[in-house]
Amino acid sequence: MNELKLYAPIDCEVESIENLNDGVFSEKMLGDGIFLKPLKDVEEFYSVFSAGSIEQIFNTKHAFFEKSSEGPIVLVHIGLDTVTLKGSPFNYNVTEKQIVNLNSKIVDVNMREIKESNLRTETAIVFDEESFNGWKISNIKKGKVKKGDEILTLTFEGIKREITKIDFKEALEKGLDDRDRFSIIADEIYSLVGGESNYNKYYNCITRLRFDIKDKSKINENEIKKISLVKGFNWSGNELQIIFGGAVNRVREAYDKYIKIKDSGEFDLKTGGKKYLPNKKSFANKAMDMFKGIILPCLPVFLGTALITATKAILEITGVIEVVNTGSIYSNYNIFEVILFTLAYSSSSFLTIFICYSTVRYFNGNGIYGLMVGVIISAPLLFRGILQFAPGTEQAIGMGAWSYPIWQTKSFVEPNGLPVVWLKLGGMPNSLIAGIGAGYLVVKSQNFFTKIIPGNASMVLIPPSIILSVGVSMFLILGPMIGFLETFLGQMVGLLIKVPWGIDRFIFGLLWPMLVITGAHVSLLMIITLPRIMDPGNVNIAIPLLTCIFCSALGQMGVGIGLLFKSKDPKVKENIYGALPASIFGISEPMMYGVNLPNGKAFFYACFATACGSLAIGVTGGNNWPQGGNGILSIINSLGPDASVTSLLSNMFGWIVTLGVGITLSLLLVKNRADEKSIISSTNRYIRRLFTKNNIVLPQVVEKNMTALEQLMTKENKKLIKDLEQKYSKLRTLEIKISKLEIDLNSKRNVLSKKFNKLRGKKDQATLITLLEKINEIQNSTITKKYVDQANILKKEIDQLNIQYNTLLDNLTKLYELIIVDVKKPLNYEFIDEFTKMYFNGVQSMNIYFDNVKSQKVNINKKDLYNLNIQ
Repeated sequence: MNELKLYAPIDCEVESIENLNDGVFSEKMLGDGIFLKPLKDVEEFYSVFSAGSIEQIFNTKHAFFEKSSEGPIVLVHIGLDTVTLKGSPFNYNVTEKQIVNLNSKIVDVNMREIKESNLRTETAIVFDEESFNGWKISNIKKGKVKKGDEILTLTFEGIKREITKIDFKEALEKGLDDRDRFSIIADEIYSLVGGESNYNKYYNCITRLRFDIKDKSKINENEIKKISLVKGFNWSGNELQIIFGGAVNRVREAYDKYIKIKDSGEFDLKTGGKKYLPNKKSFANKAMDMFKGIILPCLPVFLGTALITATKAILEITGVIEVVNTGSIYSNYNIFEVILFTLAYSSSSFLTIFICYSTVRYFNGNGIYGLMVGVIISAPLLFRGILQFAPGTEQAIGMGAWSYPIWQTKSFVEPNGLPVVWLKLGGMPNSLIAGIGAGYLVVKSQNFFTKIIPGNASMVLIPPSIILSVGVSMFLILGPMIGFLETFLGQMVGLLIKVPWGIDRFIFGLLWPMLVITGAHVSLLMIITLPRIMDPGNVNIAIPLLTCIFCSALGQMGVGIGLLFKSKDPKVKENIYGALPASIFGISEPMMYGVNLPNGKAFFYACFATACGSLAIGVTGGNNWPQGGNGILSIINSLGPDASVTSLLSNMFGWIVTLGVGITLSLLLVKNRADEKSIISSTNRYIRRLFTKNNIVLPQVVEKNMTALEQLMTKENKKLIKDLEQKYSKLRTLEIKISKLEIDLNSKRNVLSKKFNKLRGKKDQATLITLLEKINEIQNSTITKKYVDQANILKKEIDQLNIQYNTLLDNLTKLYELIIVDVKKPLNYEFIDEFTKMYFNGVQSMNIYFDNVKSQKVNINKKDLYNLNIQ
């Protein structure tokens, strides 16, 4: 068992806290502990722990919290009612977060002044209840002691669990709360944050539910901490952050439902606040922010069917089932084949619907309007609008989407071939661009019609007005423009095929993942495979460019594998593991949308890896024939009807190159988070350039502080940050595991509670008692105890490292604040405060990555930074 000693901070008499007789401390309202009777008129208070830190010093200086390196926190409250003296008798020698030991003098206190104010000088030392859980006080040394003497011992006996048991009679009379756990939590949160009127907006990130609070005094912090699944609690200015870990999305969904705004635009649910200089942020940065904000909520669409699609591919290639695709005539297949196809492809075949909905939500519109327009422009009614016949026959071989050609010409690639349709009218079921464009138009239309249509007619007139305005715009303007782009790309690919030495495949491999994002890949694939469509029974038709498509999935997979080794975020790793099976079977979207695109640069590294692998296949003569499957099953496609081993080896060589380049680029170039020193150094360079460009001499004190700022990032401090980062990552993994187990237990309890409520009106009490026993057993389950204990140990280790880490942050912050102050003196420049944000994001990089603090938006792009001019 762990033991912790508490030492006398002054020469004094020690007494049990019960004997203080003040009505507050003596009743242990603020925790268990002891109190001291000072012996001198002027006292110098020292640390009560051999190793610890100062957690907080009260504004009125009459009390402070000290935290032991072992975890427990004590409140040292000097005198009774001394808060009324407003800090007068107290002179502190330390600052908050400072590391202390038995030789550290904390505060000088004028006891005479306290006595002259007719106040008592007894000093209470009590333990914070939350940090004290599992510890027991023993060996209190009462009577007179000297400073530094041991005055009590703390023994850690393990976290105590309260066993709760539902009373049978009460349950029989009132019934059980059979709501799911998240609905109950949403209800609790609503009241504890002061209701809807006490916040401007709310949103969630990866681990936290965040509220922009109006009045902090209305927040019941203690009760929020007691909510099940709550892992922690934090304030960032007026932003309340409730930490749920991996369960935060479920909590957010339940909260949306609770306040009945799930599909309304009443609140700003985006994560961004007001921009300081909105016109100075680059278009690329704005586009990337928007792209992430729209794509991330759609991840379940991309990841949800990955395993089903992979299973379908295996069954098809092994001959267990027939190949079914979107153009098949379903009456020719058995019910299992059709249902499996429906499960695998229904959601991904109409991607535009989800993108349109997510776009509308991103821009704070009504999500129902987004779904409505998304379905209309996807045009599922037109998706199978025409019969496809075998060449030269009247035999129907499939169904295709209906479209109406507006403008067509001869192909400038193959003038004697089929005409090329440049502009057409038709559905847009699988286009990212169409979904985003339609969603944006929906929000603009909603805002416009809401202003001009009277309130009593809004329910009747606004929906059809949106359908007409957006639907017509999409079908007649944006849709044909997207079709033109797709046709143009198809013609370019036709020309590309004629480029020798494998360069055609390098270019095609580089562009293919980007085409997948736009949705243009579907039409392009039809153009490329047109020879096979025209002659479906001919197994000798080779299409070399198709070798690039599996490389695309492997490129995304390679970068994902690299991230698997580098990422410290268990949520990212979970997404990677979920996307791997689909990648193996040639489906790139789960890894692309779920992992690499949100990272940003990782996606482009995957594109380059695809290009390299495609080039390798092109140079070595690999080919693709029609009789195989997708992904790894395209080994058969690589062999061809004549079993070409040369082609197979060429393709396999290209696959290895793709994976190798993807993994290597990911390991070398993809960063989990911004490096502290690199951001600090780059910010220093920008400031130096600002002075040089404007012919102003950089003050020596600024140069000195810049150098000192960079020198603080020593090997020891970098190791400290790395160790802390690893422990945070392990803690995240444990918290996700705990959340999953708790969610599973809650689900079982919910089912049993509903069953109990359904049967409680009947007389079969034996069954009800059995059900209640099972519910009590679940409620007091220890299945998570092992992981909770591990998490608590990690938290203690993190707390110890944070003492040093916070000292480092304080030193870095003081230096960059001095730099900004000294830079402002010779310059009168509007962007100076942006450098403060850059320094902050660099210094706080790890805390930002683990969502401990929120990053500050820097509203100045690199082009502006390199062209700074104060004139």
